[in-house]
Amino acid sequence: MAAGFAAARSCRICQQPELRGLAGCRTANVDPNGNNPQATPDILAATRSPLMFFHFSTSTERLLTVSSDDWPGYNAVQQSTPPATIFLKTGYGPRVAGPCASLPKKKTMKLLTRLILLSAFLHSTLTAAAIPVTVGPLAEQLLDLEVRAPAMVVPANQAVITAQVTGLIEAVEQDVGASVKQGDVLIRLDSDDAQLALDRARAELQALDAQIEQAAARLKRGEDLIESSFISDDDLLDRRTTLAVLRANRAAQELGIRSAQLALSRTRISAPYDATVVARAAQVGSLAQPGTPLLTLVQTSAREVDADIDPRYAADLPNAQDLRLESQGRSWPLGLARLAGVIDAAARTQKGRFSFAGPPAAIGTSGEVVWKVATGLLPVPLIVQRDGQLGVFVADGTTARFVALPDAQEGRPASADLPPATLLVIRGQSRLQDGDKLQIDRL
Repeated sequence: MAAGFAAARSCRICQQPELRGLAGCRTANVDPNGNNPQATPDILAATRSPLMFFHFSTSTERLLTVSSDDWPGYNAVQQSTPPATIFLKTGYGPRVAGPCASLPKKKTMKLLTRLILLSAFLHSTLTAAAIPVTVGPLAEQLLDLEVRAPAMVVPANQAVITAQVTGLIEAVEQDVGASVKQGDVLIRLDSDDAQLALDRARAELQALDAQIEQAAARLKRGEDLIESSFISDDDLLDRRTTLAVLRANRAAQELGIRSAQLALSRTRISAPYDATVVARAAQVGSLAQPGTPLLTLVQTSAREVDADIDPRYAADLPNAQDLRLESQGRSWPLGLARLAGVIDAAARTQKGRFSFAGPPAAIGTSGEVVWKVATGLLPVPLIVQRDGQLGVFVADGTTARFVALPDAQEGRPASADLPPATLLVIRGQSRLQDGDKLQIDRL
C-alpha cells in the first residue's frame, strides 16, 4: 500500500528526493502538544490501530498515505504511544530546494490542526469494537400469555347438623375426622318419648275404628227403618253426620301416627350425603332441642374450585385453553362451571366456579386457576425502548437492527410480525443502538 514519498523515495508534491530516515522535504520535531514547532511544509502524522502515516502537502493540500513498514521509527512510536492517542513525529534531514521549502509557519500549523482532526476521525472509525451479543431464532423465544387467579377447592356443600326433636343425646356415633356415607347414623337421641307418642296415636286410631264401625251400623238400621216411618228424617241425618265426623277424625289420626313416626325417626340423626365430620358440638347426656348444633359435615362426593377472576379476562374463560388448577407443583385440569355476572364492589373481581375434569384435588387446596389467552408473544426482557419506541434488536449479518413493535406495552409481552427464523438478540440488547457492529454468539 506504499504511496507518496515512502514508495517513490521522493516527495510527490515537490518531487525532491527523500532519505530513508524521514528526511524528504524539510521536517521538524513536533510533540503531541504542538510545542516547539519549526517551519515545515510537510507533516508526518500517525495513529494506532492500525498505525498509519500521512504525508500532507501544504502547497496543494493533498493527503497521501504510506504503510507503517516504510517508516523505520514505527516500532519505537508504537511502543511509546498509548492507545487512541494521536501523535506526531518527524525526523531531520538535509535542506532540499523545492516548492515545499518556503511555506509560512502559520499556514503549516493550520494544516496541522486539520490533520489531527482527520486522524481522530479515522481512529474512531477504525477502532470501533464490535459488541458481544447472544442471538437465537425468534421461534424459540416466543411464549404464551397466561392469566392466573387465586383459587381454592371448596366442597359443594358444608352443613351444620342440628337436632329436629327434643331429646337427650344417647350416643355420638361419628367423631371429628370420620368419613361417612349417606344414611350412616351420626347421633342417637333418647327415643322413649317419641315411641310413646306413636303408640298412643295408634291406640287412638283403633278407638276411632270401633266408633266408625258402630256409627256405620246405626246408620244402616236407620235407613231400613225410615221406610217404615219408625224414625224421622232428622234422626237419619244425625246418624249420617256422626259417621262422617268419625271417618274424618280417623284420617287426622292417621296423620298423627305419621307425625309420631317421623319424630321417632328423627331421634336417629343420619348423614345427608357422603361427607367428612369436621367439627363436633354434641355431648352425650346433653339435652338436644330443635336447632341445637351437633356436628359439622363437609361433603366429599362433590367439590368445586372457587376463584376470583379479573374482569378484564373473564370474557375469555368460555374459550380458554389449557384451563387448570396449579398448587405446589401439581396440576389438575378444569372446566368452567359458572361465572358470576356481578363484579364485587370491594375486590373488583368476579366469582368463578370450576369443576374437575379428572380426579379432584383435596378440599381446602389453595393455588391458582391458570389459562392461556394468547400465544406466540415475545417475553418482556427482550423488549427495549429506543427513541420513545418499544421494540427488539435483530441481527442483520453482523449489524444490529432495531425493529419497533407498534402494539407493545411496557411491562407486558408483545407480538412480533417477523419470520420465525429471524435472529433475535436475546443477551446484550440493552446497550445496543441501531447500526452497531455485533460479535455474535449463537444460543
